[in-house]
Amino acid sequence: MMRTQVKIFENASALELEKEMNEFLNGINSVAVVDIKYSQVAVTNGGYVINHFSAMVIYTK
Repeated sequence: MMRTQVKIFENASALELEKEMNEFLNGINSVAVVDIKYSQVAVTNGGYVINHFSAMVIYTK
């Protein structure tokens, strides 16, 4: 029986987020990715822009 599961990733760096997701996807067997949801939030704070990236992988296992 295939079960739907999710894995959530968060990082301040898009490159690190990508690395974490690739490591996760390469490390699991017999998985079908159903969908990937991606989000970026940019907040200004005293003239600085703070970025935050997140993704949710929906998969069956």
